[in-house]
Amino acid sequence: MKAIKKLLYFLAVAGTTMFASSCTEEMDYTPAPRPAGQQVYFATDMSETVNLEENSSSVTIPVYRVVADEAASFSIFATEESSLFSIPSTVDFAAGENSTNLVITYDYAKLTQDQMYPCTLTIGDTENTSPYGMSSYEFSFVAPAPWTSLGMGTYTEDVITAAYGIDNVSFEVEVQQSDSNKGLYRLKNLYRAGTGLFAIYNFADATGAASDYYITLDCSNPEAVTIAEQPLGFSIEGFGELKIFSNAPGTLANGVITFPKNGLSLNIPTVSNNRPTNASGKFKLVLPGAVDINPTVAVEFVGTYTSSDNTSSAIFKLTPNDDVASYKYAYFEGVASAAQVEGYVEGIINGTIESSEMESSGAEENLLVSIAKSGRYTLVVIPYGTAAGAAVAGTPTSLAFKYNAGGEEVPDAPAPELTLETIPAYEGYDEATSFFYRIKGANISAGKIYLNKTSVIEGSGIDIKDIINEYGEDLSDSEIEEIVSENGYENGFIKLETGTSYTFAVLVQNIDGVEVIKTLEKTL
Repeated sequence: MKAIKKLLYFLAVAGTTMFASSCTEEMDYTPAPRPAGQQVYFATDMSETVNLEENSSSVTIPVYRVVADEAASFSIFATEESSLFSIPSTVDFAAGENSTNLVITYDYAKLTQDQMYPCTLTIGDTENTSPYGMSSYEFSFVAPAPWTSLGMGTYTEDVITAAYGIDNVSFEVEVQQSDSNKGLYRLKNLYRAGTGLFAIYNFADATGAASDYYITLDCSNPEAVTIAEQPLGFSIEGFGELKIFSNAPGTLANGVITFPKNGLSLNIPTVSNNRPTNASGKFKLVLPGAVDINPTVAVEFVGTYTSSDNTSSAIFKLTPNDDVASYKYAYFEGVASAAQVEGYVEGIINGTIESSEMESSGAEENLLVSIAKSGRYTLVVIPYGTAAGAAVAGTPTSLAFKYNAGGEEVPDAPAPELTLETIPAYEGYDEATSFFYRIKGANISAGKIYLNKTSVIEGSGIDIKDIINEYGEDLSDSEIEEIVSENGYENGFIKLETGTSYTFAVLVQNIDGVEVIKTLEKTL
């Protein structure tokens, strides 16, 4: 189920109220009983985590008492299931001593790094505890794996931005590398205040005093980078704690980590436990010291060139960016689907599909591709740049085109057909805050959808076609298959604002690129 294209910002504010009263009558006052015994306790500000060092075999837990006139011992009850720790059954105070240490020993070699070992210590003598501290201390032992900071890397966001329709942004983040596994990297406090994306709290600390948190990327195999499911570090009101994981392998090349389109997923508790993200394929982490290049090229079909010997070629205009040094390209019969294009790109890059190469002039230039017969084709172009002496594949571009060779005309494809209608909200969703729809059509090969407040669209001063092309969400191959089926394609947006008018816009095109745009307005 799609969520509204809007990120919710929230701030918890607590207030206190002071009360004053007066009375002329005298009130009976009974003082609280004075605590008895030596008042043994654990401090209330003790950490929930006790870190264990590799070059040590013990850790100390401070214990306090109020009355320190004489030496004394007090029983300690311990609950710890791993049996990897030796915990004394008593804590001893010398005469005149208000504090002492409970010394717990361990064998570091037997511990699993980064695993939490829960433990509870309880003062066994209830007659000697204190109301001013804790009689029981709950915490976890952990042997943190050693990490070294590499400095600041550059992160391009396509996780939250893709899920909530926010413009992609890039910002710096601290990158650390595991000392024991050089293929493990982690990002420190990735979603924190001041990133330029948003400013919200660490999910584990709603007071705003956020503790450090990390997102780990496993690059042990540079050709199959993975992200195990883990918290992003925040929650969104009404949606819960968000988690991320990879559903397709990423790559680490020349110090740059990327994932394919929709190769990452979000676990959004109230929406989906597997919502694909990285919709634009722009997720990117440039490790500290790496050179970031992103070769891109715009491709336009110009027409047909027929030489003096009657040989026909398709003419394309290539417009590269400054990072492009060369191209690999190939053409394929028919109008390729997105899935087919991905397969073609993979084959061209790994060499299983034959392709041609051309050096880039660094400026706009023409590409001539000899094609013998008329028809509809798809051209795939992969721009390449150079970083640290190695060729780096950039963003692939594909273009479907109608080609007439030697005067033989290809008939136009049927015009696209499109209908939109609202439907009742699915069971379990609030009609007053939802916009559910059905799309039906025919002769459709690609399309985009977009939703926003009607007032925002009308007040933007931008043509609806430009808005959809810039901010719309691409329809997948499977969604298009449903649209052209007998029943059409249904979906909806939830958690919208009641009493507000929304406009739903859809742009579709046929295999010749002929477009149709329709809109649907609904006031909630």
